[in-house]
Amino acid sequence: MIDNQGRRSKKRVCIVSTTPFIVTSFLRPHIVELAAAYEVTVAINMQDGYPLQLTSTRAVHVVDLPIERRISIFWDVRALLQLWRLLAKGRFDAVHSFAPKAGLLAMVAGYIARVPLRIHTFQGEVWAARTGLQRWLLRGIDAFIARLATNIIVVGRGEQAFLEREGIVRPGKSVVLGDGSICGVDTARFKPDRSARVRVRAQLSVPQDAFVVLFLSRLTREKGVLDLVRAFRDTSKHLPQPHLLLVGRDEDGLEAEVRTITDACTDRLH
Repeated sequence: MIDNQGRRSKKRVCIVSTTPFIVTSFLRPHIVELAAAYEVTVAINMQDGYPLQLTSTRAVHVVDLPIERRISIFWDVRALLQLWRLLAKGRFDAVHSFAPKAGLLAMVAGYIARVPLRIHTFQGEVWAARTGLQRWLLRGIDAFIARLATNIIVVGRGEQAFLEREGIVRPGKSVVLGDGSICGVDTARFKPDRSARVRVRAQLSVPQDAFVVLFLSRLTREKGVLDLVRAFRDTSKHLPQPHLLLVGRDEDGLEAEVRTITDACTDRLH
C-alpha cells in the first residue's frame, strides 16, 4: 500500500509453504491477523490437490509456486528462481517458511534477495526416522536452513531440545511460542461433545464403550504410523474392545502393509 508521498504504509510479509493443507489447517488464523497490519503474500503449490480456505483475505495475495514436497531437482530449481524473483521484486520485509522444502527454498531465496527477516518454523524432522545417506542429506538441509534464517521458531520444547542436541540449532537462537504448537487449539471447536461422540461412533460401527485410538495425520512412514499399528496389534488384547482409527491421506501407499500387520484384528481397524 502506497501513501500520498509515494511511500509504503505497510510492511510486506511473504508466507511460504508446500501445500494449501498447511495454510488451511494451521496458518489461516495467523494470516488473517497479519493481513490486518501488513501486506501479506502466500506462496504455495496450488496444484497440490488440497483446497485453499482463507476467510477475510482481500488483503492477501496468493502466488502459485510449484514447490514439490519430495526432492525434484528440476522443479526445486524452478521454484527457487520463481521465489527469488517474487521476493526481490516485492521488496519484502520478512519471509516466513513452514515445512522443510519450503524452508530451504525460502531461506535461500530470501538470503539472495536480501530480505531482512528470514523466519523458519521447525515442525518435525523427516530425517529423524531415516538412516544412512538420506539422514545425512536431510539433516544437512535442516542445518543449512537454520544457518540462513535470522529467526527460528520451533513448535515444541521437546523438538527444540532435539534440534539443539543434534547441532541443527544453536542454543538460544530458537524460540517456542507459549507452551508450543503451531497454531494452538481452538477450544470453541475442539471440546468434549457427547452427541457428536455417539453419532460418529455409530457411523463407524464402533461400540460406545470401546477403547479408541485415533491417528490423525498424513499417512507416511516418518509419521510413525506403522509403529503405531504394530503397537496396537501387540497390545490390543489387553484393552477393552480396542479400535484403531487412521484418518489422513495415504501418501506412501501404506494401506496394504497396515492390513498385513493387523490381519488378526482387521475388524478393529478403521
